[in-house]
Amino acid sequence: MDVRELNRARGQVYHFLSVMFRDELPADLLAKMGGGAFFDQVLSLQDSCSIQDFCSGLNRLTSFLKTRSADEAWRQLRHDYAELFLNAGKNPAFPYESCYHSREPLVMQEPLAAVRAAYRAAGVRKSETYPDLDDHIAVELEFMRYLSDQAAAGADNEQFAFLRNHLMGWSVDFCAVLTGAAPSEFYRGLAEMTMS
Repeated sequence: MDVRELNRARGQVYHFLSVMFRDELPADLLAKMGGGAFFDQVLSLQDSCSIQDFCSGLNRLTSFLKTRSADEAWRQLRHDYAELFLNAGKNPAFPYESCYHSREPLVMQEPLAAVRAAYRAAGVRKSETYPDLDDHIAVELEFMRYLSDQAAAGADNEQFAFLRNHLMGWSVDFCAVLTGAAPSEFYRGLAEMTMS
């Protein structure tokens, strides 16, 4: 696989992870994930996967989806999302870089300004239709998708600087909290995939 193909593939993984964290997953998306071409491709990826944490995370995701109907999965994950990310449960996993900067559930700290500066430097900004903050895990992952796609197109960018200065600085802690707090295998698997 050449560098451009690698960046395209990396961009697809970042996009997938971003979608998984962005909001409650729609029932129709879960139905597509639980069967058909998507599920077949995931199973194929599991067979050829050589990254242990990623493979383990994929296995947790597919096991969760295989053992439930799309409606059951949707109801469970809707509940899990509220407990984990909307602070409705006992052990929330705050999805903001700012919370891991100070080790307090505080948002709108220095990391928020820093990610906004990185977005501006790249000539992009978060969609105004997405109501969450710029240092939300989904936004940072989507920015990494953008940088990976730009690199695949041959543009030099700060992909690894952003990864090093932002995501790697807090995603380890976030994924550890998520793994410990997740009521279902789905979000434990997602945490493993994000870590890898």
